[in-house]
Amino acid sequence: ILIDNLLYDHKKFSRESLADKLESEEFPSSPSTISRLLKYIDFQFGITIKVDRSSFLYMVDEKETFSYFLDTYRQYKNLYFRGLLNKASIENKVFNEYISFGFSTENENIKIVPKLLGAIVKNRKIKLTYLPFYETNPSDFVVTPLFIKEYLNRWYLITEKLEDRHPIFAIDRIQNYEILKNKGKRTHEINRNTFKNTVGVNFSEPVTKVKLKVSKQQYPYFKTLPFHISQKTEEEVSDGFIISFEVTLNFELNQWILFFGDSIKVLEPKTLQTQIIDNMKNNLKQYEK
Repeated sequence: ILIDNLLYDHKKFSRESLADKLESEEFPSSPSTISRLLKYIDFQFGITIKVDRSSFLYMVDEKETFSYFLDTYRQYKNLYFRGLLNKASIENKVFNEYISFGFSTENENIKIVPKLLGAIVKNRKIKLTYLPFYETNPSDFVVTPLFIKEYLNRWYLITEKLEDRHPIFAIDRIQNYEILKNKGKRTHEINRNTFKNTVGVNFSEPVTKVKLKVSKQQYPYFKTLPFHISQKTEEEVSDGFIISFEVTLNFELNQWILFFGDSIKVLEPKTLQTQIIDNMKNNLKQYEK
C-alpha cells in the first residue's frame, strides 16, 4: 500500500492518512507498527522512506535508496500476484535472503520455486534428479539449498558446498525432487550480496579488476547500461574509451564479452584476455574446415 502510493499515486500519504488507510484495510496502524514497516521496506527492497519536513508527507529518500529498487519491486509484485510468494514466505524474509530476480518469470519449472523456497526457509535437504545439457543420463544429488537466483530467463538453485564448491542447478533441468525431513547443515550463507561482484550465477572465483577498451560507437550503450554496477570510465582514447569494473572471472562474463565481438577489447587481466583469444580462435576453426 505504502510503496504503491509513493511510486504511482499523486496524492501521497501523511503519517495520519497512512494510519487511516491501514486501519481501513484491517492492518495494524499504530506508530510503532508503521516504524517497523518503514524499516522492513528498507531492509527488503532497499527503499528508504522519510517524512518531508515541509509537507509532512512520506517520500522516497533517493540518496539512501538503491538505484535498482524499482525493478526489484516490480519483479516481487509480479511473483506475489501470481501466487508464487505467500504471506508466510514474506514474513520469513525470503525475498531478501533467499531469492534474486531477473526480468522474466515465464520460465520452465517455475512452479517448483515456492517448494524450493520452503525447503530453504525450513532448512530441509532436497533430493534431486538432475540432467545437465551436456549429459545423457541423469544423476541424483542430496543437497542443502541456500539461495535461488534468476539469470537470463533461467532459474538456478545454489546449494551448500559439495567437494569445495557450491553446486548450481538449473531448475529447468531438475527432473524430479523430494524435500526430505532431515535438516541441512549450513556452513556458508548465500544472499543477494554474494552476487554483488558477479555477472551471472558462478561466484566462486576471486574478485578481479577487469579493464576493457570500448569502441566509440558502443560506448554510449555501456554508459547507459553498464556491464556491472562497479563500472567506471577510466579515460578516453583516440579510438574509444577505457572502462573498468570489479567482478569474478567466470563463464558468464566470458560469454558477455564474446557477445560484443570486435567492439570491445580485453586489456586486463591477462588471463581473461588469453581466454577470450582462445575462444575466438576455436570459433574461427569451425569456419576454416
